[in-house]
Amino acid sequence: MLGVSLCAPGPHAFLLVVNVDSLFQDVHLSMLKHIEHQNEKIFRHSIVLFICEDVLRCPAIEQDIKTNWRELIERCGNRYHVLNSNRWSGRAQVCELLEKIEEMVAENSDSQGSLDGESKVTPATSVLLRVQFVDHHRVDLVESVIVVDPIAYRLFAQHLIELEEYSMIMDARSHQEKMRLLYHYLDHRGNAAKSAFYTILREVEPHLIQDLGFSAVVEGCLSAD
Repeated sequence: MLGVSLCAPGPHAFLLVVNVDSLFQDVHLSMLKHIEHQNEKIFRHSIVLFICEDVLRCPAIEQDIKTNWRELIERCGNRYHVLNSNRWSGRAQVCELLEKIEEMVAENSDSQGSLDGESKVTPATSVLLRVQFVDHHRVDLVESVIVVDPIAYRLFAQHLIELEEYSMIMDARSHQEKMRLLYHYLDHRGNAAKSAFYTILREVEPHLIQDLGFSAVVEGCLSAD
């Protein structure tokens, strides 16, 4: 429960894991009732993942699932996946599951699910989203950002890097080296500096931000705060 609440603006997918070989199906049903009590909309973002460990039973498991779990599958938009945990070809099974998740996310038009019925993005959360983007795409940005000088100047003007640091960036021979130095200084300045860097970068290189896949939903939240 706490993990979902911290996953702002909300997770794109829930996996409802059911062990079909388990003798404790009542436990699974109790769990699902608890989820339903929290928010009916969660099923729009859910895929039922059936785990089968019995090698002899797995090939014929589809009919069993449709008979015993039909109502749950229908509530999840007929989305389900069977994972044979004893098969050596596990990679193919997982790749197929990921494809189903991507299809579901596309169908939901980038909306997120939450257990309290809302997707909440606070100013503090939007700062963390900026920082995560900057950290995650470090290598891409070092290679792709060419106009480093104006970014460094604006960070210096906002007192987010020191004069000596700004001078070192300007003296670097290539834009890649400038970006490496800039990242080094940002790491020492913390989240506020990285958030400001993202804001400036979004103005200077808007197409680059889009190319790196920052979602339109998040962009709208960040623009609003």
